[in-house]
Amino acid sequence: MSRAKAGYQFSSAFAPMMTKFKESMGNEKRSVTICRHLRQLDRLCVEMNLTSGLLDEQTVMAWRESKTGCTEQEIRQSQSSIRQFAYFLIRDGNHACIPPSTFARHKASTSPTYAGCLAAWMDRLVAFKRGLGLKYVNESKFLHQFDQYLVAGSFCGDALTKEMVDGYAASLGGVSSKTRANKLSVVGILAGYMAGHGGTAYQGVPSVKAVSMPPYVFSREEILGFFRTIDDSRFLYPWMAYTVAVYFRLLYSTGMRETECCMILRRDIDYEHRRILLRHAKNDEERYVYFSQQDAEMLKRCDTALDQYFPCRGYFFVGGLKGDEPLALVDTTVRNLFKRLWRESGGLHDPKNGHNASVHSFRHTYVVDKLAQWQGEGRDVDSLIPYLSKQLGHASFAETYHYCIRLDTRFAQILDAEQPVIPEVTHG
Repeated sequence: MSRAKAGYQFSSAFAPMMTKFKESMGNEKRSVTICRHLRQLDRLCVEMNLTSGLLDEQTVMAWRESKTGCTEQEIRQSQSSIRQFAYFLIRDGNHACIPPSTFARHKASTSPTYAGCLAAWMDRLVAFKRGLGLKYVNESKFLHQFDQYLVAGSFCGDALTKEMVDGYAASLGGVSSKTRANKLSVVGILAGYMAGHGGTAYQGVPSVKAVSMPPYVFSREEILGFFRTIDDSRFLYPWMAYTVAVYFRLLYSTGMRETECCMILRRDIDYEHRRILLRHAKNDEERYVYFSQQDAEMLKRCDTALDQYFPCRGYFFVGGLKGDEPLALVDTTVRNLFKRLWRESGGLHDPKNGHNASVHSFRHTYVVDKLAQWQGEGRDVDSLIPYLSKQLGHASFAETYHYCIRLDTRFAQILDAEQPVIPEVTHG
């Protein structure tokens, strides 16, 4: 133990708890750094006369303001120390405000550098779109590809001409219809932006209708087999068994999009009214998703199980660790897990013959099964479509009807099911 650490006496209202926290760490290597940050917080509380003895929002905000001007590394280390102190306070039965992470897990995406004759217009378009709150990441990459075509073709001038558009469209002949539609769509947006802001642009950008695969709907046997495979599987971390088992069941029983389900916050689950507030759904909108009593019991059991590992986590589902900090489950992890589990459950993957199951198929199957349930109960399905559309977060009723393409082929099979499709989670 260093002399500085041993000789310093905490003197703020936090002194008893800081001393207790310091003693609980013993001679761990990290304790030197943590105690240095605790001393900084202790002195700050004395200087600002913060006498509540609570690590509340006021104290946390004062601490964050005191770190202004520090290096990113110093802020990260200090933040980690104060968060660990907050976790200790909570475990000891005290109230504490956990400082939110200052830095994103991944560095923000930057726009490509445009070098062609329309580079200035492309930069302005991307800045305009992001100013509206859009990420505009993939679109900026598509613009970059168009920019590279212009550079390679030695085009000049500040106008978007028919020759540019037709030549670029012809160069995309070897890509899929969906990719071609996406790339030409961005060129069309650029043309519209230029024309609306005093530029000259050809407005005849060809539109391409993307040919998409019909939505895949799970059979009852496939759903049951998939959930059995999850419950029989072993994962890298013991708590992932709870996360994976409940995550996929919740997708099927609510129709949520995969990213929406990943980003659920614990505080946004309302068990009394059986609903979840999705704060950043598609198009960055908020909406409620409702769940059943069976789901409520499943979520409570999962929360209790995960609480043993992460009592102070913010996100409901944990997908990994960064040091001691739990990280939210992310869609790439979910997709990789699905591919593995689908294969292990005996599921086929043959898109050319209609076997194109994906995580999104749980959403398709939810809609088909829900409509079949209502029709089997003799209810007026058309009058219930608006409620289903709201649950799914669709912009229009027509978008909801799109999910019903395969209902007629599955209807008899769904109605013949005699037992619940979602089996109980067997972990724990």
